[in-house]
Amino acid sequence: ELLSQVQAARLHRREAERRTGCKVAELAALAASLNAQGDHFGAVEALTKAIALSPHDVSLLEARSGACARLDKHAACLHDGELIVRLTPDWYRGHAICGSALFCLKQYTASVLAYRRALGFAVGAPAERGLQSALVDACGRVDGALRQCSMLGDTTQLCSLLS
Repeated sequence: ELLSQVQAARLHRREAERRTGCKVAELAALAASLNAQGDHFGAVEALTKAIALSPHDVSLLEARSGACARLDKHAACLHDGELIVRLTPDWYRGHAICGSALFCLKQYTASVLAYRRALGFAVGAPAERGLQSALVDACGRVDGALRQCSMLGDTTQLCSLLS
């Protein structure tokens, strides 16, 4: 009797997981289609629903951050990048997403740090060269900001950039 109840509960749980997986895949496909059509807001909505069903799926978070970037919602990109880093701290993509979002938010020093972390995990990856280029751009922005603050005598901003 107890064994049959356990087996029935297991079958029920597996069926629920299968249905959830199908719904997540359906929403991800819809998001990809909407992105291809230029409806990035619709893609973000579909991906947000999918993430609610599968909150630890970093591919969904990565896709949503891309759609948010197309909408110039860089704070949202940063949020998804940070979630990815928490879930998979040794995967370079999360750090790269954070670096890109921080760059777009004009937080160049933090962007440099994020790109450096990404590069530490991207050794030999196809994206390594692009990350190096992004790091050079971010370093250039930090250097320019330092020069400007120095010329203006803005010690508060200078200290902020150096911390």
